[in-house]
Parts: sequence; C-alpha cells; structure tokens
Amino acid sequence: MNSSEISYKGIYRDEAVNLWLKFGKEGFNTNKVLTYTLVSTLTGLSIETVRRQVTKLKNNNWVAYSKKNGIKLEPNEENNIFLTDSFNNMEVENFGALLDIIEKKKII
Repeated sequence: MNSSEISYKGIYRDEAVNLWLKFGKEGFNTNKVLTYTLVSTLTGLSIETVRRQVTKLKNNNWVAYSKKNGIKLEPNEENNIFLTDSFNNMEVENFGALLDIIEKKKII
C-alpha cells in the first residue's frame, strides 16, 4: 500500500480502525526487515531479551517472526478488535494529525 492510496484528511475513528485492520492483514510495502539486532540496538535491550519478548508476542498472536521476514505485526482478529476498540477519540484525532504530517513529508 502506498501513501496515495490513503486519504488522511479528516481522519476519524472508523477510518483509523479500517486502516489498522487493512495494514494488519496486508502489511506495508517495504523491503526492510525488523530484526532482533535492530530492536536490540534501538532499545538497548540484549538480543536474548528481545528474542524472549518477541516469542511471547508471537505466542499471544501479536507478531510473526522468521529469519527471512523478520518481526512483523500480525495480530489475530481478537487482538485487532482489542486494539481498535481501545482507541478513544482524542488518540485517533492525534493519530490522524500525525498521518497528515507524514503525508505532507512523503515519509510513507
């Protein structure tokens, strides 16, 4: 999915939820891989700690991991519903504002 396929103007809760569900199922177009080493470097945690935490997330159906594809967000339907139902209006408005900024900078 590229940025031209997403309408950020006036984003509201339902639109944010739909985007979240779509990204959760289809993912983002990228050739970059999120590795244990990268997470370790970014967080300052040991690689073993990162591996244990990713394993927990994988066992709880939040992420998938493979050496080829790295760590990928892949929440199951129940987890997706939990996340989307947990958003409140202020968070979604702020997220929409962030997406507006990203779209103007052409980061995605």
